[in-house]
Amino acid sequence: MAGEKKTISGNTTGDPEVKTLNDGRQIVAFTVAENKRFLDPDTQEWKDAKATFYDVAIEREHLAKHVLASVEKGQRVKVEGKVTAKPYTDRYGTAQVGHSMWATDVAASLQYEPARRGMTAPGREHVLDSGPEPAGPDHTQWGQNPNQQGVGAQAPTWGNDVSSMQQYSVPPPPPQMPETGLQR
Repeated sequence: MAGEKKTISGNTTGDPEVKTLNDGRQIVAFTVAENKRFLDPDTQEWKDAKATFYDVAIEREHLAKHVLASVEKGQRVKVEGKVTAKPYTDRYGTAQVGHSMWATDVAASLQYEPARRGMTAPGREHVLDSGPEPAGPDHTQWGQNPNQQGVGAQAPTWGNDVSSMQQYSVPPPPPQMPETGLQR
């Protein structure tokens, strides 16, 4: 997976799909079209540059599962990963360069639409129901504080009385303000 680490921002051209590689590994793949604008120095007008397409592949299990459940065609995303150029010859015999990316993170862009926190794409609820997530290195479930496994006091949950907990108070200001060294 050699390549340059890069973050791209663009729109997905299709829904993510599960694909199987020749060696038997499964990945999630989708394409992102990155559209850039530039200021024409002659006319002083903003113009659209030619779109750059990135074939994005994800092999990290949790990221792949969440992308399958959440990302839809046309959605604006930011993708971070390693980019490699892949030269090819198009159907007209012209040499072209394509871009592939092994993603390490995918995020929804909030530039043009609000977040749908905790939402899954319509019809994709089954993707997240594929069983419990694996236990972490200390045999706790992901998201569970290892210090709360029956040892010591547990953090209060909604509706519990918190009056017995020690409250934080702001320390008093110093008796005299220190010199800042910015005198005129």
